[in-house]
Amino acid sequence: MTRLRGLAPGVALGLLLIDLLGMVVLSVLTPSFLSTYNLFVTGRDLSILLLVALAQMIVLSLGQMNLSIGSIGGLVAIIESGLMVRYGVAWSTACSSTGRRSTASC
Repeated sequence: MTRLRGLAPGVALGLLLIDLLGMVVLSVLTPSFLSTYNLFVTGRDLSILLLVALAQMIVLSLGQMNLSIGSIGGLVAIIESGLMVRYGVAWSTACSSTGRRSTASC
């Protein structure tokens, strides 16, 4: 346990354990959870989130305290999905109208 605490100290250890428990529960309840395709899609989406988190970490470590990256990304995702679902706009038009170049949702 002390070795595990060295890898993920403090609150991160609890979050890691919750994530692992959730993965075990989902793999037991849904056999297709651990399929190659699902792991690929999950890894691809996670990589984009990690890049945004890394950018936010760099901004915070430089002392700029700009916490708007996540909220702007969420707002753009809501606008894109609203355009596609409510108004029937094609995904290419919805993504180009919000100004996003390459994202997970587009």
